[in-house]
Amino acid sequence: MECLQKPRIGSKSQRLPPPDLISLPMPNHIAAISYQNKQEFEIFLDSLPAVVFKGYIDGTVDFYDQKVENCTGYPRKVFESRRKKWTDLILAEDLPKVKTTFIQAFKTDKLYTREYRIKSKKNKTIWLQERSTIICDHHGRVKHVIGMFFDITQRKQAEQAIKEGQHFLSSIYTSIQDGITILNFDLGIVQVNPTMGQWYAHVQPLVGKRCYQAYHGQEIPCRPCPAAVHPGCGIMNVGITT
Repeated sequence: MECLQKPRIGSKSQRLPPPDLISLPMPNHIAAISYQNKQEFEIFLDSLPAVVFKGYIDGTVDFYDQKVENCTGYPRKVFESRRKKWTDLILAEDLPKVKTTFIQAFKTDKLYTREYRIKSKKNKTIWLQERSTIICDHHGRVKHVIGMFFDITQRKQAEQAIKEGQHFLSSIYTSIQDGITILNFDLGIVQVNPTMGQWYAHVQPLVGKRCYQAYHGQEIPCRPCPAAVHPGCGIMNVGITT
């Protein structure tokens, strides 16, 4: 090929730039492999329970498939046309933490995982977990981010339900006027309610001690022990100290 011929010796002509491989004719077998790889990549993307993206420092983003619409309600073209930035969707109260996580990753290993909320097109709040890598140029400046995000809304709702249930039980536990002690299978005190704490304030802390040591000043369990494990089922007896 003429474009690859060397300049004549002694010629002052400049070195020819490397050929643009994209503009060169692609042999049929390479084109077939490229097409097959593209198909395999698309199948791989479809199988992921996540949305894969390429993000930029200004908050704009490109997506590799159409799954972003299922998550946000916005079609892919809305982001690619730059009519919307990804940061437009993030809740304002979550933005400071999102930025802090990015800055910390940029200063260290360029990897980060962060969780935040977005508003969908239907004004629904969605929790996302994002796992990304920051790509920099040879000057150390940010070029873009490659990553994926997962919809973790159901997990967050379950966690919130558990917290609310624990708070409800804790409020009941605290309000009971009888003394309550929770023991492990070694008769060690795990938790007491405020009433029990008041009754035995003189031997605080109770947690970590054996019940027979804290409540009776003994070195061996009581006989019979009211909290002994039932021999038939292996379950500890439960009682309220009054």
